[in-house]
Amino acid sequence: MNQKLIPSFVALTVLSPATYSMCFIDGVSDTQSLNSFDSQRLEGQLHQQFFSEPQFGSTFGELEHSSQQQLFSEAWPATEEALNSVPAASESVLSAPAILNRLGQVGSSTLEVLGPVGDAFAVGVWAENMASTFSNESSTRLDKTAAVFSIVPLVGDELNMLSNDIKYFAAKEKIGEFESKTHYVFNDHHPDFNRFHHKKEDAIKLINQYDAHVKASIEMYIDQLLLAADTEYRRIAAGYDRQLVRQMARMDLEYIKVYGHISEQSNLNQPLCSEVGDNPTHLMNCVKSQGQARIQLIAQQLSSSELNQLRLKLHEAKRSLVQTAMDNLQRHKETLRNEVIGRAKHYIPQVYQYARLNRSLLEERARKSGLREYAKANWNVDYLSEEQINTATFEVSPARECWGIPSVYPGGIQASLDACKDSGPLYDTYHISKDQELVDVIRKSLDFDVESYVETRVNNGWEPGLLRAKLGDQAYAYVFGRLSNQMFETLVTQLSTIQVLPYQTTLTEYLNSQGLDANDPEQRKDWYQLSRWYELLLTERPSGDVLSNIKLYKVFRAFIKPVFEETITMAYIRDIYYSIPYPSVYSAKNLQFYSPIMAKTFDKVVVGPDENAVLRSLNAAVAEIMQKVSEVNTANELHYLLGDLALYAQIAQHQQSEAHVLTTAGNAPQLFNSSLSAVNRQYLNDSHLYALSQQVMASEQHVLWQMLSIVGSKLSQGDLDLAITQLGDVIRSNDMTMLPQIHEVLVQELEELIELQIKIEG
Repeated sequence: MNQKLIPSFVALTVLSPATYSMCFIDGVSDTQSLNSFDSQRLEGQLHQQFFSEPQFGSTFGELEHSSQQQLFSEAWPATEEALNSVPAASESVLSAPAILNRLGQVGSSTLEVLGPVGDAFAVGVWAENMASTFSNESSTRLDKTAAVFSIVPLVGDELNMLSNDIKYFAAKEKIGEFESKTHYVFNDHHPDFNRFHHKKEDAIKLINQYDAHVKASIEMYIDQLLLAADTEYRRIAAGYDRQLVRQMARMDLEYIKVYGHISEQSNLNQPLCSEVGDNPTHLMNCVKSQGQARIQLIAQQLSSSELNQLRLKLHEAKRSLVQTAMDNLQRHKETLRNEVIGRAKHYIPQVYQYARLNRSLLEERARKSGLREYAKANWNVDYLSEEQINTATFEVSPARECWGIPSVYPGGIQASLDACKDSGPLYDTYHISKDQELVDVIRKSLDFDVESYVETRVNNGWEPGLLRAKLGDQAYAYVFGRLSNQMFETLVTQLSTIQVLPYQTTLTEYLNSQGLDANDPEQRKDWYQLSRWYELLLTERPSGDVLSNIKLYKVFRAFIKPVFEETITMAYIRDIYYSIPYPSVYSAKNLQFYSPIMAKTFDKVVVGPDENAVLRSLNAAVAEIMQKVSEVNTANELHYLLGDLALYAQIAQHQQSEAHVLTTAGNAPQLFNSSLSAVNRQYLNDSHLYALSQQVMASEQHVLWQMLSIVGSKLSQGDLDLAITQLGDVIRSNDMTMLPQIHEVLVQELEELIELQIKIEG
C-alpha cells in the first residue's frame, strides 16, 4: 500500500479502548479489491528500488525513548546489555560536549550512551558481538518477545498507531463473546422453532439455512481471531524494526565518536573555532590558522582505510541483525497462525454442541412433516393424531371379524373355514431411513475445516464490498421479515376466530381434544395447533344430500381454505426472514435488540408494488448506514451501530492500515504480510552490499578529497565565501551514496561555516 501521511505525535497516556477513534485512511469504510491493494503494494515496492544507506544520524532520536527502554530490556535482556557495553579505548574531555553538539536536538537522556571513545577495531568487534548476541537470544525468546510487543503498542510508530486501534479491541471483544458462549450463535431458538409447521421440503430448507447461519458465525469468529493475530504480528514486526533502529543508531553513534576523536585535545565533532569568542577579528584569524588543517583532518578521517573497514563491519553487523529479525518474524508468523487454528478447533465443537439443540428441534419438525407426507403418499392417510405423529406408527388397515363361511371359496368347506378368521388391524411404522432426503440432511457432517479456511483467508484475504453486501442482506431480511410477520400475525388472528361449517370441528373443540385451554389467546394463535386443526378440517366430510354437500364444499373452498393456504405461505416466508438469521447476520426479529440504529433506519424503507422503487429505498437505507460508519469515533459507537457487522468495517480498516508489507512475485499473502521497514530490509540486498564494497575501495583515491583541499586553501586565505561555495560543490559532487557519513559530515561542516561567516560579518 502507498505510504500514508501519518501524524508523528501520539499521546503517552494510556487510553480506554473505547476512546480510540475509527480511522479509514483511504476514506473507504468497506473491504476493497485485492487487485487494487496488490497494485498499490507493487507501486510502493518500485519506489523502494532506489536505495542508499539511511541518512546518517537520522535515527539518533530513537535513543531518546527512555520510557520504552523497559520493553526492549524485557524482550532482549542480553542484547540490551551488549548494546550498552560500549568499547573504551581512551578518555577525552571533549568527547561528550562534541557529540552533544553533533546530535543537536537529542536530549539529556542520550548522555548516558556517550561514554568513552573506542577505536575502530574495538567498535567493530563490539558490533559483531551485539549482532551475535541478538541472533542467539532472539531464537530462544520468541514467546517472551511476542508477549511484550503484541500487547503493548510502541509510542511514535506509525504502524502501531494504526494497528492499535478500534479493530483490535473490537475483535478481542467479539472473540470473548464467542468463547464465553454469550454470542448470538448460542441463542436458544426453541420458542420460534417449536411452532414451525411446514412441508418436508420447506422444513429441510430451514435446516440447511440454520446450518449456514452456524457456519457463517464460525467463519466470523475465525475472522476475528485472524484480525487480532495479524494486528499482534504487525506489532511484533514493529518491535523488531524499532529494536534494529535502536541498535543501528547506537552503531552510528559509536562511528561518529571514532571519526571525531583525533586526540584528547582535538575532536572533529566540535565546530571550527568553537573555543574562540564572538569577536569577528579573532574568529577570522582562527579560520585562517586552523581551517586548512581541519579540512585536511576531515578528508583524512573520511578516506581512512581503518574507518572504511569499520563501516563495512557495521554494515555486516546490521545485515546480520536484519536477517535474524526476518527469520524470527517467520517463526512468529507460524506460531500465531497455529494458535489461531488450535484455538478455533477448541471452541468450534462447543458451537456445534449448542447448535445441536436448535437443530434437533428443526429435525423433529422435518421428521413429522416427512411422516405425514409418507402416510399420504403410501397409504392415502390424510390425518394423523398427535399420538401417531409422536410414535411414528399409524393404522393402515382396520381389524376384521368373520361372520360366516364364504359359500364359493375355492378348496371346499374346510378351506372356507380356515379362511374365515378374525384378524387384527395392520400398522405401519415410519422411520427416516425410508426417506433418503431426511437421511441426507440429518446425517450431514457438520465438521468445519479450520485449516483450509485459515489458509484461504491468509492467502486471499476478504472479498471487496463485504460490509455493503452484508448490510443489503440485513436490510432485505429485516424489511420483508417484518412485513411477512405482520401479515402472518394478522392472518393468525383471523384464523383464531374464524367460523367453520356446521359439520366441521371448531377450534375450541379441537384444542379441548388436545388437552389445551381453548380460552387462552396464545393457544388459539399457536400456528402449530392451527395448522394441525386445518389438516383435520380437510378430512371431515358433510353427511347431507349431494346438493347441500356441494354447497358446503364451495363455501369452504371460497372463504375458509384460502385463509389457511395464505397463512401457510406467509408462515414459511416469515420463518425464512424473521426467525432464522441467514444470509443476514441477525434475524428480523432480533435486529432491534442488537442494532436499534439499523432497525430504525430500515424501518424507513417503503415497500410497494414497484420493485425498482423498493430496491432504491433499500439501497438508500444501506447508504445511510455506510455514511454513519464513516463518521463513528469510538468502539462503542461502531458496535452500537453495526453489532456483529462491525467485523467488516474492522476488516476494511485492517486492510488500509497495513505498512511495511513484504510484497513478493506471484500470489502474495494478504495476512501476516507485514515485515521490517524497507530501509532495514535493504540491508539484505546483495547488490547494495556489492555497491558499498565498491565505494569503500574507491573512496581512498576519490576526487572528492582533492576538491576538499581547495576548501582548506580558501579558508587559510580567509575567503569564507569561496570556501562555502566550494564546499557546496563538493557536497553536490559526492556520489558515494552508500557511505552516508561523508554527506552528513560535510553538510554539518557547511552549516558551521555559514554560522561562522554570520558571526564574522556581524
